[in-house]
Amino acid sequence: CMKKQNPKDSNDGPGAGRHLALENLFNNMDMSSILVLPWTHSFSDGQVHFIQRTKCLSVQILYKIGNKMGTDDILKILDMALGDESEDVRIEAIVSVPLMLFFSGPSVVAYTSEKM
Repeated sequence: CMKKQNPKDSNDGPGAGRHLALENLFNNMDMSSILVLPWTHSFSDGQVHFIQRTKCLSVQILYKIGNKMGTDDILKILDMALGDESEDVRIEAIVSVPLMLFFSGPSVVAYTSEKM
């Protein structure tokens, strides 16, 4: 039984423009300014768990999209995570380092070798 193709799923249909617009938005977005928010903005003391979890998510996002960011931005966020007061955030950064090294390139390798 053949499934009828939805025109929105096609790369040459009207949905293609929407996909391209989202891709351009992502490429032009300054992701580093978003990923550093948990470290640069103050929150109330009652939200400590939320902040720790947000920092861990920032580290996870960093290693997944690190190749789309500049080395200085990657190193800045990695440095903040490795020096964080929360043990959970530091552990997340350390566990993420192998993947980050794999996706980000040799300049990050040299930096992390020095920090470890």
